[in-house]
Amino acid sequence: MKKKNAFFIVLLLNIVFIFIYFFMIESEKKLSELPKVEPGSINDHNKIIDSGPLESKENTNVTSYCLEEFSKNNFKELERSSELLWRNIHIENPSGIVYRVRYFYDDGPNGQFKKTIVYKENDEGFPLIHKKLVGFSDIEEKSLLKNGKIIWEERAFNSPNDLYWRVINNKVVEFKSKNQKQCNL
Repeated sequence: MKKKNAFFIVLLLNIVFIFIYFFMIESEKKLSELPKVEPGSINDHNKIIDSGPLESKENTNVTSYCLEEFSKNNFKELERSSELLWRNIHIENPSGIVYRVRYFYDDGPNGQFKKTIVYKENDEGFPLIHKKLVGFSDIEEKSLLKNGKIIWEERAFNSPNDLYWRVINNKVVEFKSKNQKQCNL
């Protein structure tokens, strides 16, 4: 009985290996049918695509829509009456140590609450949690700014008229209007 079981196991393994072998051959055939790409041709191809005019009217309309909507809004003025959704600040001190301060809303058992987390980057630039605070506390930020400087700042807002936008280093980089068209600048 053991010899019969061993025979079936060997037979099953051979069938599996044959199946894998044929699968690999078919995969190699499909790969060999793909067009060859020469070094540098990808960049040349992208230049051709990027330098041409937009062919889709839909893309052109979104672009013109975005520019029109962007010019209608005074985002600096809107910040005063809008809700800050989150804010990330990277602060570098004179010795080169980078701290990141993150303000955001976190989910809790009783709904959302404001939270501040201060990170300190390790030697590889990976952020490690330094402090956690409840609420939007700028005490740590002010303390870090006494001897440091802001090297990165990102903020996101939501206005009373349902306009969402994101700002990186004081430049609006993205916004979404109430009709849900997203614009990346």
